[in-house]
Amino acid sequence: MILYKYVTAARAIDIITNRRVQFSLPKYFNDPFDRPLNPIARSRDLWDNLMGPLRADIKSRVWEKNSGILSLTRIPTNALMWAHYAESHTGVVLGLDMEDARFLETESNMIPAHFGSVVYSRRRVLDDYSSKEANPLIVGGTFAFDVSNYEKFQRLFLTKPLDWAYEEEVRVVKCVSGIKEGHSETKSGVFDTINTAEGLRYLYNLPMKALREIHYGVRCDPAPFRDIDFKGMSVSFNKCELDHDAYGLSSKHVGFFPI
Repeated sequence: MILYKYVTAARAIDIITNRRVQFSLPKYFNDPFDRPLNPIARSRDLWDNLMGPLRADIKSRVWEKNSGILSLTRIPTNALMWAHYAESHTGVVLGLDMEDARFLETESNMIPAHFGSVVYSRRRVLDDYSSKEANPLIVGGTFAFDVSNYEKFQRLFLTKPLDWAYEEEVRVVKCVSGIKEGHSETKSGVFDTINTAEGLRYLYNLPMKALREIHYGVRCDPAPFRDIDFKGMSVSFNKCELDHDAYGLSSKHVGFFPI
């Protein structure tokens, strides 16, 4: 299962050279609607009804602080994605094998890739969950995927406004609780962290064989990629072209060595 990451050329070179990909906290997303949102539990008790919104907000903030998200997509030829995330077609798209990247493991991913399809909607669902027999979750400290909580995971991390449907997004979500500055390993995997003005950046150590495809943008200069050591990797290199008879893109295979 290969999924794709649209990035600038500079970011792609950094990912390939250092073999690290960033999991971002929801608070840094460009869409303010895109944050974990706990439902407000309904109760006959007046006190519970008064405290419900506060409890829900506290839980949402804990999830937001301790959950790292990797955003991927299904195809490498989405013109809008190229324009928005790959620096106006001057960047590249990286094709990552989900199994080799260990993004299908249920033990180390709170939401593995094959359960990470984003749902797009015009309205938020704020009611209580319909599945009542789910196992208890540790708020902000859940490392493994539990299918009995899939509805909750969808509500928290996999629901976005319908306006974003063109992205066809698939997410991998990891718990970043306990990951400290520097190099560390938790149940979520091996991470390097960098302290920036915006807080810690969580850089997951990507297995070398996980990178399978590179797609150069229509306006991308591939020259800087010739200096990268691809030894030990099996990478297919591709070049995007404009379709002649439609407003679309095609990606043509150009070999197994940087062009």
